[in-house]
Amino acid sequence: KLIYNKYTFGTSMSRDIAIGDMFRYSSTLSEQPLQFKDGEWKDLLTSFNGDTITVTGRGDIGHAFYRREPFDAIIRLLVLEKKYNLDCRYFAYFIEDVIHFFTNSAAIGQLSAVQVTPYAICHPTLAEQQAIANNTTE
Repeated sequence: KLIYNKYTFGTSMSRDIAIGDMFRYSSTLSEQPLQFKDGEWKDLLTSFNGDTITVTGRGDIGHAFYRREPFDAIIRLLVLEKKYNLDCRYFAYFIEDVIHFFTNSAAIGQLSAVQVTPYAICHPTLAEQQAIANNTTE
């Protein structure tokens, strides 16, 4: 597996930008997709468009996945939706393989959006993002 970081690739155009400055985030907390409320069953699934990133927020935390297709999210999942034109595949790779999230929980690890969004990620040009993503997803 190739490993890239801000010291092994990029140009003078590369810079570190906080995740929260590039992505809007949503958290899914419900463990039950259906709930009986007001005399009827309600669908509690949260639907998202494709071309997003999900990050595990409970248990084995911090695993990032690129989601190409629309999906429904349940349980403890952080969803990152891009604010502008960038390659989510690259950022999912960077979060998964370069960033290591730490928690102070002694029991089951938990990761919240507030903990994720301040992390800075190397932000190369869009062409470099695409080249790296193409190379790491082969």
